[in-house]
Amino acid sequence: MNRHSQTQRGTFWLPIPFLAAVFVAIASSPSKANTFGTLYISTNTTLTDNHEGDVVITTDNITLDCGGHVISADLPVGILVQDRSNVTIRNCEVSGFTRGVLVLNSIGNTLLANTANHNDYGFALAFASGNQLIGNTANNNSFAGFGPGRSVGNTFSANTANLNGTNGFEIHLYSDRNVFSENTANNNGAAGFGLGSSSNNHLAGDIANGNNGSGFGLSQSNSNILEDNTAIRNAFAGFALGESSSNTLLSNRAKNNLAGFYLTSSSFNTLESNDGTPNTGVDAYQSGGTGNVSTDNKFKTTDGF
Repeated sequence: MNRHSQTQRGTFWLPIPFLAAVFVAIASSPSKANTFGTLYISTNTTLTDNHEGDVVITTDNITLDCGGHVISADLPVGILVQDRSNVTIRNCEVSGFTRGVLVLNSIGNTLLANTANHNDYGFALAFASGNQLIGNTANNNSFAGFGPGRSVGNTFSANTANLNGTNGFEIHLYSDRNVFSENTANNNGAAGFGLGSSSNNHLAGDIANGNNGSGFGLSQSNSNILEDNTAIRNAFAGFALGESSSNTLLSNRAKNNLAGFYLTSSSFNTLESNDGTPNTGVDAYQSGGTGNVSTDNKFKTTDGF
């Protein structure tokens, strides 16, 4: 059965599929995982082989170390962390799923050095808070690489999201107070970092180059801080704000985009010490907003400022 007939794309609630698979109750650590079916992880586990099927974490305070092995199948979720806390998932490669890794309604978990390529979505978070995603890679997924939705207070550091079908990082549905630092999002089909209806996030030291939309795009997102980020050769703007207010853009670089900084219907934003030159169209543009403040920026061509 094609995975698109099993789940509705765009929703975050995904039931655990009922499969004719063995239940794995692991009594010691490390232990060898089965290679087929649904794998239920209930204690510290290190995989010693590739696994064809999905993986479900059933207990708090444990670690799954895939040791670089591949988890693959045509199923809704590759690794499911649901209603769990203090779980570590590391060194896993997940491929072929609707959502490679899904952290759902879970607090204080860590995803470290995992790869989620060739899924629909790489890493998805829903109703998740206080989780850390460090050094993960999400490339060549059909839609977004990383997708926190309705998720608050998570940390994304040194992750890579390249060549995905839509956004590299899709921060949406009231995902607030998250921190993004030193991540890379290049050559994605839409934005490198796309914020929608999400506020009070902090993006610092991130790179978004060569994306088919904007490097950093904010829509109806307020009171975010973007500082020391780089956006080069994006098809539209380096930094684009639409219907977004009270954001701070500080010491960012936007070069060789169509537009450097592009504000529409956005008010009371602060642009300070940004380098927005050269760009092929305009370095800075604003329309339809009020009360925006531009201080000590390097802009050669402007429209509306």
